[in-house]
Amino acid sequence: MLIKPLIAPTKQIMRIGFRKYEWHNFFPGDKSNACGVVAVWAPIVLVYFMDTQIWYSVLCAIFGGVYGILNHLGEVSILPSL
Repeated sequence: MLIKPLIAPTKQIMRIGFRKYEWHNFFPGDKSNACGVVAVWAPIVLVYFMDTQIWYSVLCAIFGGVYGILNHLGEVSILPSL
């Protein structure tokens, strides 16, 4: 399973107490470590979406080709029509 190695770090990030730093404040109203969890999981979600798009394209090409072959799409029925 690809996401299993990320479960333990996610739990560790959520267990860490939230600290307010004086020298940077990217999200002033933030009270949790949700940004850290998003930073860990965002690449995995993006790769999942890319894989989904690739497999959709491959399956559409296969099913479209089979559909075209079975319905004789693109065939010339009589030679003078060329």
